[in-house]
Amino acid sequence: MTSAYQEDGGAPAGLSIRSASSWSEIRDGSGLLDLVNRIQSGEPYNYGSGEIPSAEIWVPPLVDRADLTSVAYDPADQVVGYCVSMGLTGYPDALAIADELGVEPSTTTYLAELGVSPTVRRCGIAGLLLGRALRDPPAGTTAWVVRTLEINAAAIALYQRYDFELEPAAAQVRHGRPRVHLVRHDAEVRDPQPARHAFLADSTVIPTRRRHPDAPPSHDCTCGGRQLVRARRVRRRG
Repeated sequence: MTSAYQEDGGAPAGLSIRSASSWSEIRDGSGLLDLVNRIQSGEPYNYGSGEIPSAEIWVPPLVDRADLTSVAYDPADQVVGYCVSMGLTGYPDALAIADELGVEPSTTTYLAELGVSPTVRRCGIAGLLLGRALRDPPAGTTAWVVRTLEINAAAIALYQRYDFELEPAAAQVRHGRPRVHLVRHDAEVRDPQPARHAFLADSTVIPTRRRHPDAPPSHDCTCGGRQLVRARRVRRRG
């Protein structure tokens, strides 16, 4: 089987992930800003015009003070995902509830932003971006904190696969939306836990094929006009 993984971040074939330590290092900054605005206005956030500041106002300074920003690009070099991490001391909202979170601010890294274009979700890109952040922490990191919408079940499930735990006592309301925090108290990086099955580590990219109307539903995802077979189940022998 031909592997669909590249050296850069284990991304599916044709997708690349590039890291930056400042806004000036971001390739296609306008594309990143456009994606952030589209995500904020779509599900599950649904922010209306003027309800929150536009990405042009807050994203560049956020990237400049972040420890690591990773951006995912599709085969056409369009921005399709991003992840921004920084020290908790640089994020006042989370710093204010450090005691409730049970973390030491000076050694805690905050996952400030993680987003993927709606057109390529369920392709594993969010996990690749999150995994890169966890595998490249600032020196001395002992805990990780992330905040997401209370109703964002998909995001919560993703973080829990990477050993984050919900902290109900640290709930917040921001821009009219209830938020929850998840904490990972262990800086050791482990592979995510599979939801139900054991999977092989390899995957392949195949052309999209038309399915027979009576065919059963597929669990493959469509990514950039192609289906990504994310993994094959391991048949256990007793």
